[in-house]
Amino acid sequence: MNITVLLHERDTHAREVGYVLWPMVAEWEAAGHAVTVQTGLGAPIAADIVFLHVDLTVTPQPYLDAVRHIPRVVNRRVVDISKAKVTRHRVNGPAEWAGPVIVKTLLNHGGKPERALEGRGVLGRLRDTLARRGWLPLGYADWLDPYAYPIFASSAEVPAGVWGNPALLVEKFLPERRGEHYCLRSWSFLGERSLSELYWSPFPIVKRRDALGWEDVEPPPELQAVRAELGFDYGKFDYVVADGGVVLLDVNRSPAFGHSPERLARQGRVLAPGLFDRL
Repeated sequence: MNITVLLHERDTHAREVGYVLWPMVAEWEAAGHAVTVQTGLGAPIAADIVFLHVDLTVTPQPYLDAVRHIPRVVNRRVVDISKAKVTRHRVNGPAEWAGPVIVKTLLNHGGKPERALEGRGVLGRLRDTLARRGWLPLGYADWLDPYAYPIFASSAEVPAGVWGNPALLVEKFLPERRGEHYCLRSWSFLGERSLSELYWSPFPIVKRRDALGWEDVEPPPELQAVRAELGFDYGKFDYVVADGGVVLLDVNRSPAFGHSPERLARQGRVLAPGLFDRL
């Protein structure tokens, strides 16, 4: 089987990122498949399977056009993963929600991939930095640190400029707790293969890199319906069980696991065979 992994033209340092993609590539090659990693659209694409791995919130149309003739394309239908497309708990005004809220970017991962791959002028980067550090009002920011999204006690406390900023979004903050700790659940999948893990941390925004512990859990059936609705072949859904049900926090079609080589290898080993399950 000939497999082409297609990266964004500016993603020249992708090998240095702990993408789950890379241990999967190693598994495919070890199984005897030919894998070509192509950066950008400078060469025609001819393959049995194209693994579309463009690490942006919205896949640029030229990349979709370039693989239109390929019958089997991973995540062909997942064009836009912006928060506005996936949130079920958006807050639209200062009087709407009396409980805690969190301010995020509409772009995935705080907008960092767009900043890295599409570039941003010096003045824009300076403005974002000043806003994130509190030296300018939060409403001026176009991207935020995804490890430190601002949390407010209610929607009334959100700075006024945030509501009119098209780059930002306000959501209800609905944490899952285990005693004094906060929880995060992550469901990673490719085809019919998947891993679902629960992490706990002392921090309200739980990240795997600073979790105190983790365990395997069963993903709730509701997520299968969301996956089908969004068209995902491969990716990772972050969620919690709170407010009487499943709260989807984030979806990602180019997940990374850079802080633990052993756990990254486990992800690749479990998920890699799923490439041949359902395409």
